[in-house]
Amino acid sequence: MIEKELDTPMYDLVKNLRGASTAAYWNFFSRFFGHQLKEGYVRGEDPILDAVLDDLDISY
Repeated sequence: MIEKELDTPMYDLVKNLRGASTAAYWNFFSRFFGHQLKEGYVRGEDPILDAVLDDLDISY
């Protein structure tokens, strides 16, 4: 939800807050679960996640 609201990939957020090595670590770790932090949220790629985000839409 954070990534969707800020329109910034999670990798860039972690890199700016914690540094490049920490961001690389989490990007590597996320690949074990089928995600890539560098790509960011792409609508339509995961229909279940899209449904959850639509239900929890609290944008102002």
